[in-house]
Amino acid sequence: MDDDNTFDPAWVRSVAWHFDGNDDSKLVYGVRLVDDVRRHHLHHPGGLPALELNDWNREVFHERNLIDVNVIAHRRGDARFDGDLPLFSDWDYLFQLTRDHDPYRLPVIAARYSTGQPDRATFTNRPNHDEFYERVRTRHRPRT
Repeated sequence: MDDDNTFDPAWVRSVAWHFDGNDDSKLVYGVRLVDDVRRHHLHHPGGLPALELNDWNREVFHERNLIDVNVIAHRRGDARFDGDLPLFSDWDYLFQLTRDHDPYRLPVIAARYSTGQPDRATFTNRPNHDEFYERVRTRHRPRT
């Protein structure tokens, strides 16, 4: 979880409920409540809050990350963040978590996402954006 975001109090209860009744489930993701959707997507403040919960689609996921790492819960495993990726390390981590199992979409607010911090990592490493994007996509090329 990023330091400027917060979990919703009902999220942990919902995750425990799901995992308790679904032994085969490895990863769940929930709703992200974004405080200013215009600032989040267009980088200009003044938008309304919005709920985000994408449907899971492995093909689309290979083109762009569908799940914010702030709204996931998973069982213990060997997935790890790559410290050599200043961008897209969350996407890389989610590729690892979903390699063998699709995640379960849990329609519960998981996190409240703040867009107000000026030094957010999303914006600080733009010069190498394409290089790191391609590195993650290549690393997790779909199996044929």
